[in-house]
Amino acid sequence: MANELYNKIKMAYSDNDVMIKIDHEFIVDITGDDYVRRTQNIGTTPESFTVRPDIGIDGFMYIRNMDTTNFALLSISPQTLAYDGETGAFTTNLLVTGTTSKATGWIGYVQDSGKTGTLIITETKGTFQDDELIFDTSTGSATLNGTAGFAGHVYFGKLKAGESCLIRYNGYDTYGAKADTSSVQLEYFMIEE
Repeated sequence: MANELYNKIKMAYSDNDVMIKIDHEFIVDITGDDYVRRTQNIGTTPESFTVRPDIGIDGFMYIRNMDTTNFALLSISPQTLAYDGETGAFTTNLLVTGTTSKATGWIGYVQDSGKTGTLIITETKGTFQDDELIFDTSTGSATLNGTAGFAGHVYFGKLKAGESCLIRYNGYDTYGAKADTSSVQLEYFMIEE
């Protein structure tokens, strides 16, 4: 097994007369050459996972809550794009692209104030440039006003004590967590695909 990531998921559910079993395995060819494996103490305020800057493409992330009593909320920090000179309204769930940088991201939220506004985007690829024209795949069009910022932590999952999960991550977004009532130890393993 070289340059492969082997995954196996096994689950069983039983409730009265209902029995559901899942036993699934899959192999992913790995073309990336970097990974990070760490254990990090996560406090009760949102914080990002400590990741080397060279982890920059899509991949898989395994996360395990090593605490015996507390849960942790998992988060992603989407980017914000402030714009002005709007000539067409932006639409959520569409891809936005920078004409000069060719950077892209999926629009999760639009705060429109007429000719100005802010997009909250995820799954960003590339680096948007100040003053470049940005457009979505429908009618949205404006000029980027500044560089991309971060919108804060948006929570997407919960790991109870001892639980773990496997997610496919986007190497351009920032992932993190916060603990419930006291700090927890989270182990994570990220590998580029």
